Amino acid sequence: MKRVQRRPYLTPLSDRVVIEHWEQQIDDRTAPLGDRLPGWDAGTDIHIRAEVFVNVEGIYQDCRLERDALLRLVLLWESSGTKLHGSGGAVDFTYKAASGRTALTAQIDGKLLADTLTLFVKLLFISPGTTQHQLVPKLSGSILLETPPHKIQLEGDGARFPIEVIDFTTTSFPHQAGWYLAWDPDDLEQPLLGDVRLYVNSRHPQIAKAVSDIQPETAGIREAVRLDLAQTLIRGVLLNPSFLENPDRYTPGTIGAAVRAMIRLYFDGYTLESVQQLTRHPHEFSALLQEKMKIFAYEQ
Repeated sequence: MKRVQRRPYLTPLSDRVVIEHWEQQIDDRTAPLGDRLPGWDAGTDIHIRAEVFVNVEGIYQDCRLERDALLRLVLLWESSGTKLHGSGGAVDFTYKAASGRTALTAQIDGKLLADTLTLFVKLLFISPGTTQHQLVPKLSGSILLETPPHKIQLEGDGARFPIEVIDFTTTSFPHQAGWYLAWDPDDLEQPLLGDVRLYVNSRHPQIAKAVSDIQPETAGIREAVRLDLAQTLIRGVLLNPSFLENPDRYTPGTIGAAVRAMIRLYFDGYTLESVQQLTRHPHEFSALLQEKMKIFAYEQ
C-alpha cells in the first residue's frame, strides 16, 4: 500500500482512512450520493453525510505518535463554479479512540455552489502530546492524509427552469406539439431560472401528468423530454460564436454556465469543436447523448 504523499514528516498508509459511503440527507432519510445531482438548483442546500472507517492504531503506528497525540478528521468541500470552499463536521481523537466507523456531516448553502461540488476528508495533525520522534509535523493543522475526491456535477443534468402547462391552441406554438422550450440561444448571459421556460401542451394529458406528477409509470415520457431538452440546449449554444470563443465567460446561474456544465458532464474529454462536429450528424449525436445521459437506465 502506497503512502498518500511524500511530506517532511511521517504519514499514514492511504487505507487507514476510507470513505465507505457518501450520502445525501433528504428530510428524514438518506440516499446514496452519486456523481451528479439531477434537478438541483442554487436555491437548494445540500446536506452531506460521509461514513468513514478510521484505523486509529494503524495511524499512530505509521506516524510514530504517542497515545496522547491529538488528531482531527474533517470533511471539506469546494465548488469549481464559484471558486468557494468550506468545511463541515470534524472529529478530534487520540489513540484512546477505538478503530471503527464515524460519520461526518456538512450542510452547504446552495448559493455558494455552481458547476461542480467536490468532497473529501482530511486527517490533520493537531498536537504531538508527549511524542518526541523527529519526523512528526511541526505545525498544527498539517495534513497527514487526504481521501480521494468525490466529484459531483451540479446543474448539468437538471438545473431547473419553470414549467407551464397551457393549451397550445391559444399560442403561436404548433398546436399538436407535446412541449416547447422557450429560450434565446443568442443571449446566454440571462439567468436560467428567469429566461428559460418549458411549455407543455395541456391537450396531451399524459405528457402534462408526467412532468407535473412524478410517477414511475410515466418515466419514459420524462426521459424523452429530458433528451430533447438537452439536445436543444447543446445544439443552440454551439451555434453561438461567443460561447465557442470562451465558454467560461458565463457566470453561475446563467444559461451559458448551465449548458456549459451539461456539455462537460456528458462529453468529458471532448473539445467543443468535436461536439459541434457531432451535432452535424444528428442520428449519431442523439444516440451518443442517449448513452451519456443514461436515458431509460431506470429500466435496467
